[in-house]
Amino acid sequence: MFHRDSNTFSFNTKEHVMYSRRAILRRVTYLLLLVTFLQAGKWLFLPESVSQQYSLTLHLMNTLLHATSFIICLYLFRRKLFNLGKWLLQISFISFITTANLLWYNDIALQYFYLLAIFISGFMFSERETKYFLLFCALYLCLFLIFQYLYMAAMQAQVATMILPMINSAVLAGSCFSCAWLVRKMTLSNWKKAQNFSTSQTNLIYKVFPERISGKLISLQPKNQVPAQDLMYESPMSIVFLCVLNGARFMQEHGEAKALEFFDELYASFDEKIKASACLRIKLQGDQYVFVSEQKQGLDPAKVCKCLTLVRDLHRIFYEKAKGTSLILRCGVATGEVSAGIVNLGRPSFDVWGESVVLASRLEKSCQTMHVHCDEQTYQLAKERFYFNNPSEWNFKGVGKVMTHQMRLAG
Repeated sequence: MFHRDSNTFSFNTKEHVMYSRRAILRRVTYLLLLVTFLQAGKWLFLPESVSQQYSLTLHLMNTLLHATSFIICLYLFRRKLFNLGKWLLQISFISFITTANLLWYNDIALQYFYLLAIFISGFMFSERETKYFLLFCALYLCLFLIFQYLYMAAMQAQVATMILPMINSAVLAGSCFSCAWLVRKMTLSNWKKAQNFSTSQTNLIYKVFPERISGKLISLQPKNQVPAQDLMYESPMSIVFLCVLNGARFMQEHGEAKALEFFDELYASFDEKIKASACLRIKLQGDQYVFVSEQKQGLDPAKVCKCLTLVRDLHRIFYEKAKGTSLILRCGVATGEVSAGIVNLGRPSFDVWGESVVLASRLEKSCQTMHVHCDEQTYQLAKERFYFNNPSEWNFKGVGKVMTHQMRLAG
C-alpha cells in the first residue's frame, strides 16, 4: 500500500480503496462458497420420492463448477486483480443461482438469493461505476420476480391468488434495493472520508518528519510495539541555528498583533525556501528557528555549500522584511555526525542529538552581525566557495576549545 523507496512508504489512495473493497469481497466469496456447499447438502434432507426427480450428477457438477469459480475469485482478489475478480464473481453468482433454480424445478425458493446479490453488488462498484450497480440490480430484481412467479406457478397456485403474493414480492425486492442503495451510499461516503483523512495525515507526516522514518510511522499499527531504534538513525548533517534578536522590543514598539503577523510571514518564507532546498525544519521556538541539511551519502562539500547558500538567502529575506527595525538575525552552522529520530510515540516529534547540535547552538550565540558562525568542519567543506574571516578559538561550555570561522554576508 505504501511505496516510495527502499526505506520509506507512500500512501496510495486508489489502492487503499481497492484494499477495502477487496477485503469485503473476499469475505463475501467465502460466504458464497459456504452457501454453495450447503445448497448441495440439501440433497441429503429430501425424501427419496422427491430426490429421484433430480439428477445427482448435474447437481454435483453445478456445485463443483461454481465452487471452483468462487475459489478462482479468491485467488484473483489475493493477487490484487480486483476488477477481473469482481466481474467473475458477478457472473458466477448469477450462473449458480439461476442453474440451481432450474435444476431444483423452482420448488425450494432459491430465488431469494438474488436479493442477497443486490447487497453484494453495492460493495463491488465504485461511485463512478454506479451505472453497473444499477444494471445488475435491475437484472437481479427481474430474475427474482421471474423465478418467484415460476415458483408460485409450480405450487399450482391460481392466477387470482398469485396477485397479492407477487405484490408482496415486488415490495420486498424494492425494499432490498432501497436498503442496498442506502448502505452503499453510506459506505462510499465513509470510505471517502477515511481516504481524505489518511491522505492529509500522510502528507502532514511527510512534512514534519524525514522520509526515512515517515513511512515507518505511517505503517505503525496501534497494537504493535516498535523498538525505539527503528525510529532513530545516525547521519552526517549540517545543523543550522537561527535566532532573531530584539523580538521583545519589536513587539513593544509595533504591538503584539503586528509582531505576530511579521513573524508568521517571516517563518512561512523560511519554510518555503527550506522545503525547496530539500532541508527539514525541526524546531521553532519563539525567536529561534532550527533546521538541518542531511547528507545521506557522507560529508559532501556540494551539500554544505548549498546549505550555506540557503542560509545567505534566509538572511536576505530577513533583512528585507525587517528593514527599518531593530531586529537582528544571528546564525550558527555546524556539520558532523548526529543521531536523529523519534523517542516518544505518545507525542511524536523529530529531533537531532550530538556534539554538532550543541556546537551549532553555541556558535549562534557568539555570532557577529551580518556573519554566519561556522565550525571547522563546515569551513573545510565550503572554503573554496565562500569568504571567511580569520579563524578564532573559542572555549564553549559542553564542547571545549574549538576553532571557528565567521562567514561574511556583506561588505
